[in-house]
Amino acid sequence: MFRLARGPLALALFAGAFVGVALGQPPGPQDRVFYVPKKGAAVKEEDAELKLDGGALKIINTGKVSATVTIADVVRTYPVDMKEITREQAQEPVKHELARDWDKARAAYDVLREKYKGGAPERLKKWLAFRHAVASTRAADDTAVDSGWKDKAEAGLTLLNDYLALYPGGWEAWYATRMAARLNHELGKAEVAARLWAKQAKAPEATPDLRTEAAYQEADSLMRSGRYTEAAAKADEAKKSAAAGAPKDRLNLISVAAKAAAGNPLDGIAPLEAEIGKTKDAAVRATGQAMLGELYLAGKKPREAMWALLWVEVVYNQDRDEVAKALARLTEVYKQLGDEDRERTNHDRMRRNRALLL
Repeated sequence: MFRLARGPLALALFAGAFVGVALGQPPGPQDRVFYVPKKGAAVKEEDAELKLDGGALKIINTGKVSATVTIADVVRTYPVDMKEITREQAQEPVKHELARDWDKARAAYDVLREKYKGGAPERLKKWLAFRHAVASTRAADDTAVDSGWKDKAEAGLTLLNDYLALYPGGWEAWYATRMAARLNHELGKAEVAARLWAKQAKAPEATPDLRTEAAYQEADSLMRSGRYTEAAAKADEAKKSAAAGAPKDRLNLISVAAKAAAGNPLDGIAPLEAEIGKTKDAAVRATGQAMLGELYLAGKKPREAMWALLWVEVVYNQDRDEVAKALARLTEVYKQLGDEDRERTNHDRMRRNRALLL
């Protein structure tokens, strides 16, 4: 009988066998993935596999690519296909996260870490270490300055640094770097933020635009830490490969400000204002106002620095991470002015801004 299985019948039998093999291939690790599909869009979630392909991060659902994003666009994940932990167990702390009850989320991760501390697969250990660090930092973010914020922030920063030392790659490293850099700015350690971004600029997962963003953040952090010559050099280097428009314009503003600050900072005010006047882009103007603030601070003019930085908080505030840095510098401004009431109020504004971050 089988000798007669030729032509269309043989082809059908072969095709069936081939499809069976293909269908038998196991899918990659499955997570509940929360991500931003495009700039300005709401967070979307779905069960999917995350797969890095060059600089792109593909979100694969039932064998098909449902979205292609960058490592900067993923907000959170939790595993849904592991035999060691049920979907419900993994979902429990995430429910607290979505409700912004970060202390409960941190406690839930503590329970899971204790349960799986011995013999857990690497994927589970990585997820728990990352989410525990994030939840701990978010708990600090929601804490008032006079209720232990600094101690909680430093504890969260330690966890983020530990995570980055163990797991320097993947989308999580970008998220952890951005969060750790913000904390360092808020704690007055901009030079540490610069080192974090320098590492992330070399990440193989980063697309060209993300490498430019990391270089911008590094130059910006160097400027805020008073390392003007290095800030100018980094900005000039990054400009060579930056895309035209806002990415290159923002780097140019740092370069102009840094070169001025290395001499007589106040001499740089007029040329920097002229550069700012050439654009209507809110992101570029936010950078320009922040750099004006740095020049005024370097020139011992804290009151003028205050007005420049307030433009970032109140008007050019589309990027909440940029607002966070401006608010951190305003704390220094109010210290220099000896204005304790405004310094305390500014810490409250910092806390409210942190609540808007993804």
